[in-house]
Amino acid sequence: MPNRLGKGIAALLVLATVCGVLAFVSTWADRQLFETGYWSDTSAELIEQPEIRDAVSAFLVDQLFANVDVQAELQAGLPTDLKGLSGPATAGLRELADRAADRALSSPRVQQAWVNANTAAHETAIEIISGGSEKVAVQKGVVTIDLRLILTDLAKRVGVGEKLIAKLPQNAGRIAVLQSDELKATQDAYDVVRVLAIAMTIVTVLLYALAIGLAAGRRRRAVAFTGASIVTIGAGALIIGAIAKQPLVDQLATTAAVQPAVIAVYDISTGLLREQAGSFIFTGILVMLGAWLAGASRPATSFRRSVAPYLRHQLPAAAAFTAVAYLLLVWWGPTLGFHTTSGLVINTLFAVAGFIGLTAITRREFPDAEPVDYHALAQRVKGSFSGERITAMRDKARTAVSRGGSTSAELERLASLHERGILTDEEFAAQKLKLLGD
Repeated sequence: MPNRLGKGIAALLVLATVCGVLAFVSTWADRQLFETGYWSDTSAELIEQPEIRDAVSAFLVDQLFANVDVQAELQAGLPTDLKGLSGPATAGLRELADRAADRALSSPRVQQAWVNANTAAHETAIEIISGGSEKVAVQKGVVTIDLRLILTDLAKRVGVGEKLIAKLPQNAGRIAVLQSDELKATQDAYDVVRVLAIAMTIVTVLLYALAIGLAAGRRRRAVAFTGASIVTIGAGALIIGAIAKQPLVDQLATTAAVQPAVIAVYDISTGLLREQAGSFIFTGILVMLGAWLAGASRPATSFRRSVAPYLRHQLPAAAAFTAVAYLLLVWWGPTLGFHTTSGLVINTLFAVAGFIGLTAITRREFPDAEPVDYHALAQRVKGSFSGERITAMRDKARTAVSRGGSTSAELERLASLHERGILTDEEFAAQKLKLLGD
């Protein structure tokens, strides 16, 4: 790359790739961790996973039996001669609670309660982290996901009675997500991620623009390598996500029992990263394809020659056709880039720049392109599907098949004569050559 593109431009593109990876990862972290909408969507996906439901079910059942002395309550309600059965009854009730918790977390109503609890906790946490609230002092320095409503619902499903439900403390069923001693570190991480996401994105775009602007006489090649750089950013993000998975799982999974749940959380949380990576790879390939279409290869030149009449003499119609094709691509939305405002703006800018560049190159390359003769074109199309044309093609095919069959039979006959010594080697070769030449 340095010899063909220039060391300075190559260095700019390498630096742009590094900054692009930083921009990519920080943007993903900003959206996934600090935007409540993405957090809510993620929590909805999490509770749909069996591994997550098992972990939450175990937590809720542990909370129920840790905060209410179920065995003592059962023992108090049993006759004297049956009080010894309170232990087995409690064990059976706990088994019933495990099944009831799993069924509860599978229901849409309870799953929505889970999403609501996560959303409320995230909104509070972001308000505190961004410095816009004093709630952390009111809540004694802790932000929690409050699952008390789900825990109460579970108690009712188990049938422990209103008396026991009333004894559940206010802090039962709460999962701490932010402690006061973690606030400073979280705020610092929040600020760093926000700054990196914006700054690195701007720097990356400026480096690309600078590299292409300085590549006088080699801009097409610079654009092609820019596309390759964008593909590299997407692929690099996928590699980082894959490499980081196992170390993070090992660190977060305190026991083997919770490891499946941690893996599920990681896979779902990095789903947005994989979608963004796919968008980058798709966009980079389109940029490379555009650079190739502007190149000197025979297929690219043939393509430009075929569209030259439209771009020179029917530019408004060509632009309208391209716009409709692009809108269909947006409607299809093959990647995440077509579903976000920033991604849509970037893709649209690439599309407009590509169309303008193709028009300029084609007009310069084919200044004498004749206007399109739509009548002649229609006649050719019509002739291609006419009955006479189809009949002629059918007769030609039949003739080829028939000739192929007779040639094969004649070759077999010549081979037989040659094997019997009637034809010499020279005569056989001459007759075979004559037959195949015809």
